[in-house]
Amino acid sequence: MSTVSLPLFPPAEQCVADVLPTRAPVAVDPAREHAPCPVPERALDPEALHPALWRASQLARAGEQCVDTWYATLSRQLPGGGWPTGSLIDLLVQQAGIGELRLLAPALVRVSGSNDRGRARGERRIVLLQPPHAPQTLGLAGMGLTPSSLLWVKSQSSADALWAAEQVLKSGSCGALLFWAAHMRPESLRRLHLAAQGGHTLFCMLRPLAASQDASPAPLRLALRPVAGGIEIGFVKRRGPQRDAPLYLPLPAVGGLREGRQDVAPHEPERPRVATASSGVERIALPSGAAATSVDASGRALSLFEHQGS
Repeated sequence: MSTVSLPLFPPAEQCVADVLPTRAPVAVDPAREHAPCPVPERALDPEALHPALWRASQLARAGEQCVDTWYATLSRQLPGGGWPTGSLIDLLVQQAGIGELRLLAPALVRVSGSNDRGRARGERRIVLLQPPHAPQTLGLAGMGLTPSSLLWVKSQSSADALWAAEQVLKSGSCGALLFWAAHMRPESLRRLHLAAQGGHTLFCMLRPLAASQDASPAPLRLALRPVAGGIEIGFVKRRGPQRDAPLYLPLPAVGGLREGRQDVAPHEPERPRVATASSGVERIALPSGAAATSVDASGRALSLFEHQGS
């Protein structure tokens, strides 16, 4: 008696053929056979993958809220079109008093909500921490900052100043914090930057120009130098393409900051030429006891006291 072994399962090809219906072959266009698949335009945008990504040839869109600078020429060069809040802004000045407060004054007025009638309801304080000189309330009032909106903090040590800055940032009750510091350790900068990210305070560190060679976690770092009629802004670091040429920004007088937005023209203003005397400094005759700030051939601001008849 012969035995025949039968497979328990049919071949896979037979199962597939029994389940799937037969279809007619599909004609393929040879011209489109190797053509690339169309990619949606939104998929080419790096921000579609993550908000922190951007192309190297374009300015990044700030993920945080920004405050208008009031200077249209400068706003076009900043990611987000203004001063970023909730992060560290590193302003590196050649020397104190070159116009850094006039540069920040329009934004400070906006975040404070102050007006000419005294302290407004819901006004947020502007903290001046360790300024190199005593704040001049009349000059700040001419910029639109009421004395009631300002808070001057002076500490005895750098450790106390760091503690005060961190508490201001963590509280979130102040509109802006301006912190002057000559020396700052990298870990202290990272700690302050982390504290700023927890709120929406406009936080600016004002440090010497030599600090531009040091590392900083600040996403925006600007070098400020005095020139005739304004300041020269160098872009040390920003989220966007590298800009080697500095930006000349004319600064209006203190009273002119209350007028409409400055330089709405699409082109950048040209840096004026300074006529200098034989000594290299342009001197102006002033009444007795008056003071003026002039600029020498190298662009450095000099405080001169001249008397008529001298």
